[in-house]
Amino acid sequence: MGSSEKGRNPALRIRPGWHRVVGWLSLAAGLAIIALNDTMQLASGITLLPGGHSELYLLAGIAVTGTSLWWFGWMDRAE
Repeated sequence: MGSSEKGRNPALRIRPGWHRVVGWLSLAAGLAIIALNDTMQLASGITLLPGGHSELYLLAGIAVTGTSLWWFGWMDRAE
């Protein structure tokens, strides 16, 4: 163990601040995709996303929202 690692908890990992920014943007984008897709289903005659309402937009929104968990550090392993 080197002198720089003395007293440091290896299970504690601190992510840089820009990771939180990317996480919030990813979360907002995923929720926006889901909201726009559901709005097109409820209000007939409006097209907010290319191709209109599709269940694939719901899956894409869930996937984008799910990736925000990584940016927030939820996937980090605590050893």
